[in-house]
Order: sequence, then structure tokens, then C-alpha cells
Amino acid sequence: MSRLRAVLFDMDGTLVETEQLWGEAMFELAAQLGGRMSDEARAATVGTSMRVAMGILHADLGIHRTEA
Repeated sequence: MSRLRAVLFDMDGTLVETEQLWGEAMFELAAQLGGRMSDEARAATVGTSMRVAMGILHADLGIHRTEA
């Protein structure tokens, strides 16, 4: 019986380059929210967590969101 000894989460392009897809998703979400994400805001999301990226997007679009 073999045991799982490690798990690798590929969040930064280690195995699969996903940054381009993430960017496209961010721009699409911005459009669905009624705006356009600036290139500067998009660049600021690279390497951040989902929570931070959403905060950057919302700030860029002038949307005030709460935890609720």
C-alpha cells in the first residue's frame, strides 16, 4: 500500500502556465461587473491571493464590497 507523501499545487506556472487564463478571467469578470480592468490593476494581481486580487479589481472598478 503506497501513501501519499506530497501534494503540489501549481499556482504560479510551475507545471502549467495559467497566468494568461487568469488574466482573461479577470477582464471578463470586470466586464460582467460593468467596467474594464486597467492594465495596471491586472499587473498588480499577479502572484496575489484570490482575496487580494478581488480587492484590486473592485477598487479599480470603483466598487465597494463588504465581506458579507
